[in-house]
Amino acid sequence: MWEFHGRLRHVDEFKRSIWFRVAAAIWCFQIGWLGAGIGFVFATPRMAWPMWHLLSFFVLAFVALMVVGIGRARHRAWSKEHSR
Repeated sequence: MWEFHGRLRHVDEFKRSIWFRVAAAIWCFQIGWLGAGIGFVFATPRMAWPMWHLLSFFVLAFVALMVVGIGRARHRAWSKEHSR
């Protein structure tokens, strides 16, 4: 059990580092490009495909940012509760 808490301390240190934020930004950007690809596939010739491309990119990037934000908020609440 103590080993688990030791590992968790390293995770907390990593999450406070700039590298975690860089990794999260890259992950959100990659998820956004996945959305851009999906938008490109579903665009019909009548639609302006760059609009679909960009719209899908921003929607999925926003969803990825929300997932990161919710995860950080839940982790912060959990660590505050367990630090007592």
